Order: sequence, then structure tokens, then C-alpha cells
Amino acid sequence: MKPIKFNLIVDGYPVRTLEELREHFNIDDMLQHFYNGTLLRWLSVRNFKNEFDKVSLIMSSYTNKDIDTILIITEKLVMIFLGNQQSDNELHILDNDKSDFFKRTVFHIIAEDERHNRLLKIEQLKLNNEEIINEYLERYELLKTNLLNERKNLMVLNETVNELSGEFFRLFQLEAKELLHNYLKNNMLAVISILLNKRMREFPLKFKEIKSKLGEMLLVRDEYLKDIYNDFKSFKGLDNDLADKVKTFQGDTGQKWIKIENRDILVLQSNAGTKLRDNYDEELEISHVYAKGLVMRGLQFQSFKENHFVKYLPLDEIDGFIGVISTFRGATGGYWKDLKSANGDYLIIKLGSGCFIRSIGKVGEELSADEVNGEFPLLNGIDYKSNSDTEPLYFVSPIN
Repeated sequence: MKPIKFNLIVDGYPVRTLEELREHFNIDDMLQHFYNGTLLRWLSVRNFKNEFDKVSLIMSSYTNKDIDTILIITEKLVMIFLGNQQSDNELHILDNDKSDFFKRTVFHIIAEDERHNRLLKIEQLKLNNEEIINEYLERYELLKTNLLNERKNLMVLNETVNELSGEFFRLFQLEAKELLHNYLKNNMLAVISILLNKRMREFPLKFKEIKSKLGEMLLVRDEYLKDIYNDFKSFKGLDNDLADKVKTFQGDTGQKWIKIENRDILVLQSNAGTKLRDNYDEELEISHVYAKGLVMRGLQFQSFKENHFVKYLPLDEIDGFIGVISTFRGATGGYWKDLKSANGDYLIIKLGSGCFIRSIGKVGEELSADEVNGEFPLLNGIDYKSNSDTEPLYFVSPIN
């Protein structure tokens, strides 16, 4: 196939011959055509063999693109195409000042090359930044999903919230209200984890509607317990994790009351002839008919047959939201009781009327129920004071 001839654009002029090239010679254009291969192709299709061979030799001999190499190439191109046909400018090329001339001539070529390299670096940086941003957003979305889906392991949730409280804090801040509504509805344990974090806890506490719903946390817990009881009595039954935690007491107590549990429990089932009562209301005897599905403050049992039984679920053994909430009741005779040592921050869920708490050994701090409830304070350990055996303290212990 016959090669297609084309014009070489030099100094804005379409050059067809060597004479035209000399007439419009421009070192800037010539260097660009040299480096992109256009000059060599033009010499080939125009059959300028002598010049083609010389330019080919330069291209094979000088592969670097530093200023010294460009100066050498520039001089050689001038000598090939201009020779002794010296204009005013070219006179300088052949005298002792030619180095300065070349430096001035190719200076902006070097600058242009550097600019091009900078643009390439900027473009690469942009691509890298986009990749970093995408990875950042993907990680953020994953953390939000983990908060929604992890319903049992508070330690995992705490690690997730800790990560969100760092480099993702501002992103979470932008959608905190919407996210918290979702977590309140679908995963209360995630909200507890956020309340345990000293930086993130500002979000659930600053929105009035969110804070109000937090005050209903124990009511939400009771609804969850109703669901557990309904699952127990349904055809499908409890899932394996909960089923393994069900306790059963069976036997004849000779119609005497015996104490089975001090912990809060959910009554699942007992048979006819049995009676139950909790540890803090011994005058209220509950038959098996009315005991099912009740949450009781400890458990006492009465029976008169060997096949009499009661099945129950201790609340503190239920994984997740229900199980992390601890309960304490007891009179301290007006003195402070070291309830929990200072091994981390305890989240106070609710304090009974007439009870007081403070951080371990923090003399002068005496928080009443009015000051605690609805505020969910964090205490470093718990000192407790109460004159009531029945008023409860609900709290969440730190998990490190």
C-alpha cells in the first residue's frame, strides 16, 4: 500500500518540502514532532531519506528527556535542517554562545513537559482520591449496616461505634437523627452502644424525640420479652440460643415456698397446682394460669407433686439488648455501697425513686432519680445508696 503523504505543521504553516521547513523552522514545533514521531513519519512518506536516517539515529541514540539531552537534540535538528542557512537567530547557534541560546529556546519546552507531568500526576491523584473516597464511603456504609444487624454482641458494636466516632464522625453527624430512629426501632443494643461512647452519645441525647423514646427503653425491653414468650408457646418455639438458656425446676416442695432465683426472670410455663411469687412481694401468690409470660423479680416456687415444674428464662442470660441491662435492688441503711468498681464507664438506664448514685468515691456527687432518669449518665464505677429493697437500679456494665 502506498503511504499517504501529509503536511507537517510548523509555525502554523503546512510544510510539504524541506525548503518550506527551513523557511518556517520553529524549534518548539520541531521538538514536539520529533518526540511524538510525526517528524520521522513525514520524512519517510516524503522520501527525504538522508534526513530520515539522521533523525532516526538521533532517536535511537538519545532516549532521555532531561534538559541536557534536549539541548543536544535541538542542536542536531538545527544542523540537519538549517545547516549553513543562518538567519539572525541561527548565527548564535554556531558561535560560542549557542548553549545559552538553546537554553532560552527550549526552556518553555521543558516547562511544558513538566506541566504535562504535573497534570498526569494530578489526574492520577484524582483517580487515587476517588478510589480512597469510594473505599471510605463503602467502609462507612458497612459500619452502619453492622450497627443495624449485630443484635447480640455489644463488644462488636462498641468497636463499630468507636470506629464511627473517629474518621466517620462528621458523616454520621449528617444523618444521625435518621439513623437513630432506625436503630431505636430495629436494634436497641446499637443505641446502647452509642450511649456508651463518650463522643457519639451526644447524638441520641440532643434530639428531643430520640431522647424521649430512649426513656421508654425498659418498655421496649418488656415488649421484646412478650415476643420471646409468644415464640415459646408457638409452634416454632424458641430459637436454639434461647432454648439452651431455659431453666427448669421440678419437684415437690411440700407446699412450702422455696427460693429458686434472685435474678429477674421471665416465666415461660408451670403446671396446675403450682404457685409462684417474686422475692419482693411475698404476699402476692400467683397461680400457673396467671404466671405465664410474667417478668418477676426473683422467683419463689411452691408445689405438692413430684411432677410439678416451672420453666423460666433469666433475663441476664438473654443475648443482646435484654441481657446487657443489669438490675440491682437493696436497702443500704442510708450508707453508700460500693456496687461496681471503677473499671470502666457504666451506663445508667434508670434509677428508682429515693435512690442515689455516684461514681465510685466521688464525694459530693449525689445523683437522684430526677437527675438520672432520661439523661443516661456514664459513671466510673457505681456507689449506691437507698432505703428501699424494691426500687430498682438498671444499668449497663462496660465491655472492654
